[in-house]
Amino acid sequence: EEEDNYSTCLINERCMLVPYRPEHVPKYHEWMKDAALLEATGSEPLTLEEEVEMQQSWKNDPTKCTFIVLARDLYRGGNDDGDEIAENDDSDSKNVGGVEKGESFSMMCCQVADTLPAMVGDVNLFFSEMEDEEDEDEGVGGDDDPKNGSGVVGVDDHGSHSGTSAPKKRMQAEIDIMIAEEAHQQRGIGSEATCTMMLYAQRHLHNDGMTIRRYFCKINESNAASIRMFETKLGFVRCDYSECFKQVEMELLVGSDGWRKIVERHGSFSAGICEACGGESVGEDG
Repeated sequence: EEEDNYSTCLINERCMLVPYRPEHVPKYHEWMKDAALLEATGSEPLTLEEEVEMQQSWKNDPTKCTFIVLARDLYRGGNDDGDEIAENDDSDSKNVGGVEKGESFSMMCCQVADTLPAMVGDVNLFFSEMEDEEDEDEGVGGDDDPKNGSGVVGVDDHGSHSGTSAPKKRMQAEIDIMIAEEAHQQRGIGSEATCTMMLYAQRHLHNDGMTIRRYFCKINESNAASIRMFETKLGFVRCDYSECFKQVEMELLVGSDGWRKIVERHGSFSAGICEACGGESVGEDG
């Protein structure tokens, strides 16, 4: 899946998510020299060469998905003037994130060099198959059954099955979000990037019938701002605590009330191909 994501860009109101490219590594490496960021993200310091190797490994790993977060107020590439955001319209099943398929990037020709000054963080997903005790339908489901735009059997935004048969695998995804640039913290970019990433995964990241039923995060108990964001803004609920690592685990089930609110508030992002990267349009059938 990560290989497919390598030519995908996502646009929402405050942020853009772009593929993590080798050109992004130097700035990312500078971020990760900050002791506070290392502590908050539970990361170990790496050399620049190790960061380059890590970027390549993430690109080729089907169990991971990563994007660099751009602040739209800093981005000056393509034709973006900061105002061209698609209106929320869930009535047309041909839409991808509220934007007609094939036209979402007519306004955004994203060159990698243009993204560097707008970098403010990154967002990541780690996929795994759900354990038997986690593989339950409680809290998952929905009254609506719109098409998910992926062309495969799966679970749509509302947690309903699309297609004619059940998915082969029930998956979960751990999500990490980091807004490294202090000037862009506490401005809603982190929460919007998190929601955009989850909705993108739900609509497009399907492989051999897999579908994501649960999103979760693990946060250091000292990181009050992140806990507040996931709990208060995003509707995650606490489900576990690690005494050893002093971490709070929180989850959000697809189809829950919290999930539906995310769909309503952030579901109008546009997803498409960055023309500088090539490839086929996200969401195209066939």
